[in-house]
Amino acid sequence: MEGTKANAMDKTKYKYLDAARGLALLLVMISHAHGLSSFLIFYYIQIFFIISGYIYRPEASYGAAIQKKAKRLLIPYFGYSAFLWCFYAVIRRDGAAMKQSLFGVFYSRFCLYKAAEGAENVYLLDIANGAMWYLTAFFVTSLLFYLIADKCLSDIKITVAVSAVLLAVTMLLNGLPVLLPWSIDIAGMAAVLMLVGAWMKKGNFFEKKTSLWLVAANLFLYVGLVVFNGRLNMSIREYGRFDSLSVPF
Repeated sequence: MEGTKANAMDKTKYKYLDAARGLALLLVMISHAHGLSSFLIFYYIQIFFIISGYIYRPEASYGAAIQKKAKRLLIPYFGYSAFLWCFYAVIRRDGAAMKQSLFGVFYSRFCLYKAAEGAENVYLLDIANGAMWYLTAFFVTSLLFYLIADKCLSDIKITVAVSAVLLAVTMLLNGLPVLLPWSIDIAGMAAVLMLVGAWMKKGNFFEKKTSLWLVAANLFLYVGLVVFNGRLNMSIREYGRFDSLSVPF
């Protein structure tokens, strides 16, 4: 009963975060339609990871936490993918194309190679499921985040040290020519974003009143970093104009 009341309070308390996620979902759709400024469409995925960290609540066990994530992420992913695969098999696909699409469902990456374009690349999520890479990416990130969250949130120094290691690993993995399955190669950076959100929660960041000058300064910094760093697309491991060095930005 107490857990039910707590969940109800959380839903009431975090309505503004639901609104933020709704806005981010709109940006996802608009970005795929190619109709909005790069100041918005290249930087919305981070919102989901930060908010997920902000609403993080320790579970009874690591296994329980992962089981819950699997139900919420993997069942919809494979269920909807199965429907799309069958639909495309009926309407227009030959056997070879459908085999590649099936491989893409299990590999869960938009394409196989990072730098290759056009005919040189292998496009895997090609049955109207291109945006679904995020579900498996978030699941893999959760596997990592739940391992480190409680320890990191006990001490900011531990968080800084762990974050530095995760970002360094992300930069090293960026040198691989192949995009790894289930976005394993971006999980370190995504886990850092979740840690940022979790620390914001510890400081009640969104519950505090914020002065207008601080909002303006934050907006100025954000726009400056977008201009400085350039295009970002986590789904294909594109971090900015400085390649691996863009990861911290």
